[in-house]
Parts: sequence; structure tokens; C-alpha cells
Amino acid sequence: LVIGSDSNSTKKWELTLKSTPRGTWVTTYGINHVTHWLRGNEYYYTDAINNAYIIRKEDTSNSRDNWLDIKPSVTFRWLPTNKKCNCPFLQNFDLSIVGGLGIDFKDPNVLLGLGLSYNQNLSIDFGFTTNMVSTLKGKYYKDQIVNVQISESDLLKKIIVINPFINIAFRLDKNIFKDAE
Repeated sequence: LVIGSDSNSTKKWELTLKSTPRGTWVTTYGINHVTHWLRGNEYYYTDAINNAYIIRKEDTSNSRDNWLDIKPSVTFRWLPTNKKCNCPFLQNFDLSIVGGLGIDFKDPNVLLGLGLSYNQNLSIDFGFTTNMVSTLKGKYYKDQIVNVQISESDLLKKIIVINPFINIAFRLDKNIFKDAE
């Protein structure tokens, strides 16, 4: 920005304005655990009784896939440049909004939540995610009696539901154990 100059003067005045950015977008990579607290997989099968079959629900309360749903993830977070808190204990921590993807080609999921980052490198995130679960098709119901045995693929359908998630993520574009600059 030129402030003033005339044709007879050899002096030229310049004013340069610089500001720091409000923050930066950071990409992190991690491990995403989808909890099935709101809705998990349901499995049904047909059981023979007399000359017919009855649709029964399998007990999956202790099933491994209802508590162990872990996927790799890619998350994006906004990290502010200036911190609002002067507390020494919280100096190395940042709170941010997190969005991302759970990477699984059979069951991709979208993540949205809050993240707590340590030195802008190591993060733990909480929020909600979409994921696919199995449930009984609409034309069938529990304890229904049918004339033929029905395969699992004909009994069940996949639907998208929303469940809570926990994500642990690392920023891999620099040393994760170095203090934030």
C-alpha cells in the first residue's frame, strides 16, 4: 500500500499489513470405534417346528460384532491459532469440531463430533457416526410361522443408523511428540 509519493520526491512510503491466520485445517489419521449403544446388528434365522418354520431372533448380547467395531479413519479438524484460555494445564490442549470418514469398503461411515488434541498432534474424538446394521426385512417379524426355510440373506436387510463413536487420531505430517509451535 503506497501512502504518498509525488513526481518530484524520491521518497516512497509503504505500509505493509500482516495478520496471523485464525487457525488451520488439520488432517489426522486414526482408529475409530463405533459403539452400538443406540442400535446394533440383529440376526434372525428360521427354526423347524412340526411341518413349518418359525422366525427366531438370535441372542447377540455377547456377540463380538456388537462391541468390537473398529475401523481406520481420516478426520479433519479446525485448530485455532490463538487460545482463549491462559490456564497452564490446558496450554497444550485444543478443543475442535471434527468431521471425517471411517474407512471400510463394506461399511463406510461419516463422523461428526468434538475432538480434544494434545499439542495439535494426538487427539481423542467423540461424536456420532453413520453405520450399517442388519435388521429383519419388513415383510417378516419375530416368531412368524412360515412354510419354507428362509435363508439369512432373504430374512435380513442392511440399513444405515446413527451410533456414538470414539476415535483416537494422530497427526502424521510432523513429530507427534513435539510441542506445538
